[in-house]
Amino acid sequence: MTCFSDEINNIVYMRTINIVIFTLLAFYQVWACPFHDPELPTWNPLGEDIFVLSTFLEKKNGEFYPGVSWPTNEKEGWPVQTPEAGEVIELRESPYDYGKALVLQGVSGHQWVFAHLSSFSPALDSAFEAKKHLKKSNELKWQPPQTTWTKFNEYDTIGYSGQTGTSEPNLLLEMRGARGKTILNPCFYGIACDDSVYIKLVGAAVWDAANPKSNLSLTSEAALKKGCLEVDPSFIEPRLALKFLDYTHKSSTKPTGIYELNMQVGDKMVFAKEYQQLGISQKDVIFEEILWAENQKSPGEWHVMAPGTRPNPSTEGSARTLSQFMRNVVRYNDRRAKSHPVKLNVMDYRYNESYFALVPREKCSPTYNHSLYHHQDSLLFTFLSRPWLNLKVCVQSDAKVSILDENKHILSNEICQEFPHEAIQLSAILQKFPQGRTLTVSANQNSRAIAVRPVRLSPNQKISWFQDGVQLEFTHHRPLFPTALAWELQNDKKGQALRVHPKGFYTTGKVKTCMRPDDSQAQLYRLNADTQKWEWLATQNSSTINGQKYLCATTSELQDLSFRIDKTPPKLGTPQNTIISEKGKDIPAWRIPLHENGAGIASGNDLQAWQGETWVPLRYQAHSSEIIIKKRHLKKGVPLRVEMRDAVGNKSTANLKL
Repeated sequence: MTCFSDEINNIVYMRTINIVIFTLLAFYQVWACPFHDPELPTWNPLGEDIFVLSTFLEKKNGEFYPGVSWPTNEKEGWPVQTPEAGEVIELRESPYDYGKALVLQGVSGHQWVFAHLSSFSPALDSAFEAKKHLKKSNELKWQPPQTTWTKFNEYDTIGYSGQTGTSEPNLLLEMRGARGKTILNPCFYGIACDDSVYIKLVGAAVWDAANPKSNLSLTSEAALKKGCLEVDPSFIEPRLALKFLDYTHKSSTKPTGIYELNMQVGDKMVFAKEYQQLGISQKDVIFEEILWAENQKSPGEWHVMAPGTRPNPSTEGSARTLSQFMRNVVRYNDRRAKSHPVKLNVMDYRYNESYFALVPREKCSPTYNHSLYHHQDSLLFTFLSRPWLNLKVCVQSDAKVSILDENKHILSNEICQEFPHEAIQLSAILQKFPQGRTLTVSANQNSRAIAVRPVRLSPNQKISWFQDGVQLEFTHHRPLFPTALAWELQNDKKGQALRVHPKGFYTTGKVKTCMRPDDSQAQLYRLNADTQKWEWLATQNSSTINGQKYLCATTSELQDLSFRIDKTPPKLGTPQNTIISEKGKDIPAWRIPLHENGAGIASGNDLQAWQGETWVPLRYQAHSSEIIIKKRHLKKGVPLRVEMRDAVGNKSTANLKL
């Protein structure tokens, strides 16, 4: 089967002459073709051929997805089969993360994690429920004893799909190596990851590594389809990032991850990467290869190909070979290079391959017209993992932008006169004023202060930055381009927020952020970049800095933080009759809305239900904020008492007659 891009999809050629087609259409996107190997294993844990929902190392909620998930058509209770014989070594249940999940130790030595289940197999579920009753616990992790009901053969039903710990019914499967220390890609170990759509190239960005003052050359999807790659001829050391988009099938609403990426210039392979596995302690190891950008209106992931990333050791040449090629073609009209364009091969987890041929040009049409920001502030924002200052503000008659040093001495009051009135990289300003630590922007009778500092191009920098009541501590792994750090304190109706840039800044280990609260009852919250909601941070503590009280939070990356005060205890809404799935069968239950003011419920054990002295198990659905109680656990005519506590300690009790 052979597939071509939109421009030539009406032409059918035999697969044996694809090389000839590629040569003839060298200046265009050539072809993209799904490849389905008939020898590939097709085992599916749900027993049916279903397109995957999320793929290995797909980026979700700021982290890389460690497994593969399948949708279950908005239903729960699908039987889940074992991929091999083995023994269940762990059972767990929580309102968050994996929800109701189990770990199977396979005879091959691999470990398999099944998550978001509605229930385990009958024997496992009964034993787990008995353990919950014994401990009076709605959130539990348990290593069961080795016995007959923990052992399973290949294709046995080990559990049933559900919606626990997640926003929609689906099954998550993770695969781990020996002793669970390595996360593997299940798609390469006999698991069917159905995917019928080839990968698209939807954007390109080129910048000058030698000149942080230079702007980006951005190429649109339509121009890339014509084989055009826009490169500014003034660039001395051009570097390249490409934006890929892949779905598993045409009706999918969620982009998926790519598996293999190869780039060739002439006869040299300058970049090759396979995304097959990662260590559990290094789950962010590929952050440096994925550049952060808001994708609400133009989904996809930006992959950078520049010195510092980890190409395959077998590659020839380097990213500098690519840099020289782009510079020579666009600057010197290198005819030989034009006849040998950049050849790109990218593959997804079902071996659907896409091929592209790109030739650098000074201008490409149509131009790239997507906004560089969406939810972010229009003045200070992150695009491609670097902070930008939008100097379009300078067109206002009363606008004034100044830069000050650490002692608040003015270095320049004429930023608007010294730089173009457009969005520019913050590193360009700091290259001219390396001692700058504060930018002040005034316009429309409003004034804002932005803390700034440059970042050196050296690996493993330990950064400890204290300025104006904010402290940031982390180790920067390996800068790929000149950049800067920036933060701004903003006030809204609910509290003070710290906006930090750049998003996607690649750090080694954790980031510690300390802020001085205005109120002793304030707690730190983080902004979820996907939902744009503030979420209470469990990893926070008090600290004394320069004799004053600070609240410090530990996060996996630079994140926006905010102080919030929540004095409102949780309360319950009106109970509703519902049907839920248990062991593959529909059973009656009560679904009770839980109204909470923002801090959230930290643990399933912070919600307890009783009928007199009898403990009643419940399930908290965090994503929909509701409590589910099975009717068979209730005694008729006996009032139900529900005790609630939110993450910041607000307590309440509700008495219900069900």
